[in-house]
Amino acid sequence: MPRLGVVALWSLGYPSGFLRIPEIRHLNVFSNMLPKAQIVSYTRSCMENSSSSLLIQKNYTLRRFSPADLEAVININRVCLPENYAAYFFIETYNTLPETFLVAESQGQVAGYIMCRLEHGFSDLRKLRFARKGHIISVAVMPDFRSLGIGYSLVDQALSALSTHNADECYLEVRINNLAAINLYKKMGFEITRTIPHYYFDGFDAYVMTKLLN
Repeated sequence: MPRLGVVALWSLGYPSGFLRIPEIRHLNVFSNMLPKAQIVSYTRSCMENSSSSLLIQKNYTLRRFSPADLEAVININRVCLPENYAAYFFIETYNTLPETFLVAESQGQVAGYIMCRLEHGFSDLRKLRFARKGHIISVAVMPDFRSLGIGYSLVDQALSALSTHNADECYLEVRINNLAAINLYKKMGFEITRTIPHYYFDGFDAYVMTKLLN
């Protein structure tokens, strides 16, 4: 059954904050790994599009996720976030909107990732209007690679990809006392649009922060 999971913003270098996402909780994701033959099939069909760099910086590069990155992404998820997700969920998310599933590479290894999806519903910015809404589902950066700007770049590139899919806006959830994360998102053009009471497991409220895209 679907339930609420959490994405810790300390995975972006903000130790006190969390993003909350709807997802399926699995305590042992490796027991749910997809068959190797299926991963190889995905890899062969998608590697060409996912291998080219989207952004090259001094200490890291960004590119699209490939199913060949699955084990590394699952490891980042396990190391950085308090709840983990089944292997098939990562692949399903990738298949749904591959342009918004990105990874960062540094020193020859995958150091971070972000994945998003498109949803349809009432706009958080325009009252009583329906909108195509990008949702940042999960984003994480390995501890040894934080403070390099990877988290910012992952979010920025994902927003660009969502725009190409005609998303009207993008939203995320953030703990109301995570001032560092809130300020970061404000700098990126997000604004607080509503509050969800008792959103987190410990009873803390969440802000929904939304950015207009198109």
